[in-house]
Amino acid sequence: MENSLLAIFDAKDPVHVAFSYFQNMYMYLQKF
Repeated sequence: MENSLLAIFDAKDPVHVAFSYFQNMYMYLQKF
């Protein structure tokens, strides 16, 4: 999860940031 967050902050492209954010949220919800 930490690496994913770093990837979001390192990304400059807003579209990539949004995609990474939603992808992380999806993976997080899948844990339940």
